[in-house]
Amino acid sequence: MFATAVLTVSLGLGTVVSGPQAVAAPATAPCQYVAADLPLPAGAYSATLVAGTADSRLLLGELSGWTVSGVIWQDGTILRSMPGVPDSRVYPTGINNDAVVVGHVQKNNTNVHAAFRLTGENTYTYLTTPAGHGSWARAVNDAGDIAGEIYSPSGGFPTPVVWEAGKPGYTTIPGQSLAIAISPDRKVLTREGLVYDLNTGTSLQLPLGSSYSMLDGNRIFGAGYSNGYEITEWTALGQQVGVYAGGRTPKGVNKQNTVFAGFGQEIDPVAGLWTNGGWAAVQADKLPQVSWEYADITDDGVLLGNYRTSSGLHAASWVCAP
Repeated sequence: MFATAVLTVSLGLGTVVSGPQAVAAPATAPCQYVAADLPLPAGAYSATLVAGTADSRLLLGELSGWTVSGVIWQDGTILRSMPGVPDSRVYPTGINNDAVVVGHVQKNNTNVHAAFRLTGENTYTYLTTPAGHGSWARAVNDAGDIAGEIYSPSGGFPTPVVWEAGKPGYTTIPGQSLAIAISPDRKVLTREGLVYDLNTGTSLQLPLGSSYSMLDGNRIFGAGYSNGYEITEWTALGQQVGVYAGGRTPKGVNKQNTVFAGFGQEIDPVAGLWTNGGWAAVQADKLPQVSWEYADITDDGVLLGNYRTSSGLHAASWVCAP
């Protein structure tokens, strides 16, 4: 699952902990990981893992197929498929613990997207969007609040918004960015590091220059460059609580304080695990992709994500085989 701090000391609020500022040559992971494809529903010929719940109990995949558009896995088995939409492509992007799925639908041969919510009845509910605009939904919390953005197809910056559960319309978030995550306590995070509290209407800007993500429901990680690539970790109150030198693309953290991320100074990041103050490259028969693709690590040390072949991405899990 996504989890908490990744250093071997207690990280209380207001505590600033720095990791090493230089990274030695990549160590070798203590085991060989073996990939196993996640199962495909009838009517699909490939799947890409795109999201999961904090405990990785539910996983969400985008499908390539004729009659289905997405799939929900529960504990590694198929819970249900998502129906297709005629003459459109469906992009599932987020899921909560009630198996509510959010995403956006693109009509064929257009550049307009429509944000949606999909519940267990497999009925698409399209979210409020101004006339002449498009919308994306990116994340949903267990209360049903949905984070995303509204944009003009003619260009310009997007407007981050939240479609709040039980309220008509939407709430506009300050700035021009992408609202990429929403926590259980209703804090919204934008890609540029603005934290907006829906309960109080107040906001806080984390240092600019990094691309931010929210893991485990409320842990915030920034990926940036300062005398080399590094990942920083922050609280929603703006305190820096960790630095992982050499890190590039944070993906997940588990309760054993192991970070799963891309790292290294080459053009393409290397899949790695941060343990005991340093990175170790993942050794696997099929390497998980850690650039823009979704990935995670469970409390049992199982890696989740996608590997690439000549035919595209394939959703899989990786088990350590010492």
